[in-house]
Amino acid sequence: MVLDVDLPGLDGFQLLSLLRQDGPGLRAVFITALWIEDVLGRIEEFAARYVAKPFTGAGLKAVVREALAA
Repeated sequence: MVLDVDLPGLDGFQLLSLLRQDGPGLRAVFITALWIEDVLGRIEEFAARYVAKPFTGAGLKAVVREALAA
């Protein structure tokens, strides 16, 4: 699952929490333009990968592959 940290309504963390209720092993990659320690800490709490904006298609592909291999 690829999620933006800063979504309208539910943020990416809230959405992933809801999705993991039905699929606890769901792997995630967060997309973020925010470099705040709280955000990076929350990404680590979710055992997720992240890619920073702006990113390339190749960069996103590499991070998604890492998440799938974990």
